[in-house]
Amino acid sequence: MNKVINIFSLVLLFLFSFLAVGNYEDIGISVYEINDIKFLKEICFGLTVVIGLFGLLRIQRRWTGIKDIKSFKKFVYKTPLSKKAKGLVLMFSVMEIIFLSFFVGLFVKELHLDVEHYLIPIIVVLLIIIGEIIIFTIYALQSKDILIMGVNKNLIAYFDREIHIVYFDGLQRISIYQNRLHFKYKLDLNIFVELDFIPKENLLEFKQSLEKVLLAKGVFIDDSFRELGK
Repeated sequence: MNKVINIFSLVLLFLFSFLAVGNYEDIGISVYEINDIKFLKEICFGLTVVIGLFGLLRIQRRWTGIKDIKSFKKFVYKTPLSKKAKGLVLMFSVMEIIFLSFFVGLFVKELHLDVEHYLIPIIVVLLIIIGEIIIFTIYALQSKDILIMGVNKNLIAYFDREIHIVYFDGLQRISIYQNRLHFKYKLDLNIFVELDFIPKENLLEFKQSLEKVLLAKGVFIDDSFRELGK
């Protein structure tokens, strides 16, 4: 879901940049000038609102996910995510901050031309999003009960930059495929979970706990999974 939101936000941000900055820099397409577009101010403010709403939706989903992962009290097994998984959280957060900061810098550079006040609202929106990313990243990396993976009798749940839940209802088979847990469901549904997200020293305990739960549910255990952690 976050990927979809990010893609739409990226497209809208580029569109806003093209219209707003192009208006001040007299950019045109063929014989058409951007500043000749009717209702340009309303279009730019509309794009700002939509980008802001996408940002708020992502923030809401992220912090709801944190609340959910911390609310699971009946994990039969729980492990912190691996150093690699935590490193990916940090890396993607830094990339987002750099990317959004580039647009903030671009818009700030054009502020002296912003007589229509197109740019101040989008700068405020992007700074709020950047601030939330910084707060989330610091909080998540310092906390011991957010970047975790847990197993209970009904599901696997883990949180990296959002919550992921793999339910056992309808699960037919579990195996290992290309260093990933492969959950095969009815109607040919397949879900994969990266094994690199689990610390190597905890793989055996994780496997034993998950295997016990799945055997009680009658799920077929592939030999590749039985060898995990040995």
